[in-house]
Amino acid sequence: MVCRHLDHNKQNNHIENLRWGTPLENAHDQKTNNGGKRKKRTPNPTRLGERIKRFRKQKNMSQGDVAKKAAMTQEYISDIETGTLTPWRKRLDRAR
Repeated sequence: MVCRHLDHNKQNNHIENLRWGTPLENAHDQKTNNGGKRKKRTPNPTRLGERIKRFRKQKNMSQGDVAKKAAMTQEYISDIETGTLTPWRKRLDRAR
């Protein structure tokens, strides 16, 4: 038997966080709970869009200009700026 930390934080020894289990259960917990690693933060689409819009205006570019440079449509750029969608990082890098 092993002591399992339900939140995978070995420093958190509160009784609510601890369970007895088998090594197999512990290994399964690590696989199903991302190995105790924090999930990557996803960017806030609204803040990202605001930053892109501010950058675009600093460069005196229209949405159409950015769209051409990034091989996207103007509508796609508009959706990014309004926070309707979050683009892939690779696509944004093309616009630099």
